[in-house]
Amino acid sequence: MLRDDKAADADDLVSRFLNIKHEINTPLALLGLLAWNQLPASLRNMNCIATFKRHLKTILFKAAYGVADK
Repeated sequence: MLRDDKAADADDLVSRFLNIKHEINTPLALLGLLAWNQLPASLRNMNCIATFKRHLKTILFKAAYGVADK
């Protein structure tokens, strides 16, 4: 399920998290990291929280209602 270190992106939080060798106390922590890694890099790299929220809301709306990009 998880990619190995060589194939992992530089922004892949799951690989970084697992490489720390800390025990994951809750599966929710891992699910959050996996969800973050599935976001487009352009969204993950945004500096403005308001812009991030607006674009995230748009992505989630499109995913929930099956709206395709033109």
